Amino acid sequence: MIATLLLTLNLALGQIIPSVNITTITSQLSSNDVCQFNVSQKSTGGFHTISEVLNQTCTKDGGYEIILLDSEHNEFLHLNQNITILIQGKNENPTNWRSTIKCEQLILLQQGRLTLVNIEFHYSIVNDTELFIIPSNNLIQSQKNSQYPSLTIRQCTFQSVSWDKSDFLVQMHTVFLNRIEIDECNFNGIDAIKVSNNSMIRAEYNQEIFLHKSKFQRASVISDEQIIYLAANVEDALISVQNCEFKDINLVGGPQIAALQIVLTKKYNLNIVGNTFSNCLNQYSQIGALIIIDSSNAANNKRFIISNNQFINNTGLMTGGILFYTNDSFTQYSFNSNNFSSNTNNITAGVGKDAYLAFSDHPKNWTKSFLTNGVKKLFKGSISDAVKESVHFISGSGDQLILEGSITLPNSIEQGGIGKGVVIGIVVGLIVLILALVAVIIVCIVMYKKV
Repeated sequence: MIATLLLTLNLALGQIIPSVNITTITSQLSSNDVCQFNVSQKSTGGFHTISEVLNQTCTKDGGYEIILLDSEHNEFLHLNQNITILIQGKNENPTNWRSTIKCEQLILLQQGRLTLVNIEFHYSIVNDTELFIIPSNNLIQSQKNSQYPSLTIRQCTFQSVSWDKSDFLVQMHTVFLNRIEIDECNFNGIDAIKVSNNSMIRAEYNQEIFLHKSKFQRASVISDEQIIYLAANVEDALISVQNCEFKDINLVGGPQIAALQIVLTKKYNLNIVGNTFSNCLNQYSQIGALIIIDSSNAANNKRFIISNNQFINNTGLMTGGILFYTNDSFTQYSFNSNNFSSNTNNITAGVGKDAYLAFSDHPKNWTKSFLTNGVKKLFKGSISDAVKESVHFISGSGDQLILEGSITLPNSIEQGGIGKGVVIGIVVGLIVLILALVAVIIVCIVMYKKV
């Protein structure tokens, strides 16, 4: 098993898609003035489609602000202009966006700065002599263009569909974006039992990727494709996943399928902070919740923080929580202050059920004691309900195993030791409390003497 894992690691690190450079493009609006338009497909006059609106000239710095008045909107939208566009559903419930014509995407973004707010995106199955699906690939897709676009999505929902008659469907596929930001959105499967072939996000060759306060949930997927795939394969890439939920995801696929996969091939800044991974189950893969592959070879030029996350009731063959591959020194990484609970694997006594680390480029001066202490520092402040050895590590060269070992995480913060900052906080709090009590006593004495 270990030799196979090391071989898989080398293949994974060696076969990651090639890297390119993107020149960061920034745009500063000089004012908030916008050209405002309403779109309704129920009214007899006015604008019926967004495309009609974009044919109108707008000279204001803020670009177009387009309000969807109806509860349903049907359109295939191709954006290939270097302009700023906000599209927003007006009603309290999100506007349902579909297409009634055959298309590969609902929205194809090639140029511009697009913001979507309060919209729910759907696939549609049509029976017209034969079954077909609209769109046939993605709900939203970006394509390479010399004017690297940006995409912001807030308070939107992406729905899956039960469909197995075509290639794998990806709700959102973004490439060559200067920035993609997803905030307070829901990405839904059909449910945790009914199987589909829908993945949620594939983001690669983007300069900045932000997933914040979003939910990825209720999905049962059969595929060798990742359900959520984020790649830092451009120079100085940034990936930030914060305060998101990955829950009730049942995967049946290849050996490295997980609820979230992150691939790092160039100098990067990675922050996975404050997220919850719960009930991510994988019957045939090594990992349940999170897999990270780092082949960047940029030891002194990267930031890697996996902190303050919760991993609850996740299952994989080797580990339920985190599977981490790297060809770099462990000193560049941080897995501090994570909480592991009720994770399981298929290894005797549950060794490595919270996390499994594989180092593929073993330095000659590494000893088991040295690496054990290093891994302990990586997981400083992390806790687990596992009895023992829930974090396992291996180190080798090629497919040759050189050493392996495990560490046991404390089952409470107290067992792990109270940090200096916590002690200072307690002392300061006590001082403030004492001063407040003294002030109350003085006031009471003064009032008593007046009486």
